[in-house]
Amino acid sequence: MEAERRRIRISAYLVFAALVGVLQHGCTSEPVGPRNELEKYDAHVATAWFGLINQVIQSEHLSPLRASRIYAYAGVTLYESAVTGLETHRSLVGQLNGLDSLPRIARGTAYHWPTVASSALAAVTRHLLADASTANLDAISALEQQFADEFSPQAGGSVFRRSVDYGHAVGEAIFLWAFADGYATLHDCAYTPPAGTSLWVPTPPD
Repeated sequence: MEAERRRIRISAYLVFAALVGVLQHGCTSEPVGPRNELEKYDAHVATAWFGLINQVIQSEHLSPLRASRIYAYAGVTLYESAVTGLETHRSLVGQLNGLDSLPRIARGTAYHWPTVASSALAAVTRHLLADASTANLDAISALEQQFADEFSPQAGGSVFRRSVDYGHAVGEAIFLWAFADGYATLHDCAYTPPAGTSLWVPTPPD
């Protein structure tokens, strides 16, 4: 069990490192962001959400294969929720298989990017872990509310609501992309490993 938890933690760190690499170096399409608005914010929204996702994955005893998909979809969600606020960075739309479109911001309109990111991660996490325990689903809602309470006074009423709506729309769109990718039907299918000389075998206790 501890070995599996280590693998899950390593998977989370690798996803986070890959995301940082994309944020630093961008991709191949045209930039979409109007200015480097995110530079004034720290990473506590991202670390809090990925910490909670890791915690839920461990408590639900999810397989490493399913866990890696959840981390990947959450990482794409985080990036896409923030990329519009970065002048020199590019959306992954058109670059990842099947990701053909995502909601767009209203140009010339203010957004509070930590609120966008938290709302997007809340939406996609709630979908990806819809079969989690009531306690874990409550923890997802509680973290979203914690950030809402923190950010609402900072953003102001109309900006906060616009940011929440945009974040939820991004999270919903990423989940629909995941759903079309077979996530809903393949995330927990049975698998019997082949047996034979030189092939992998499970080791005790499980």
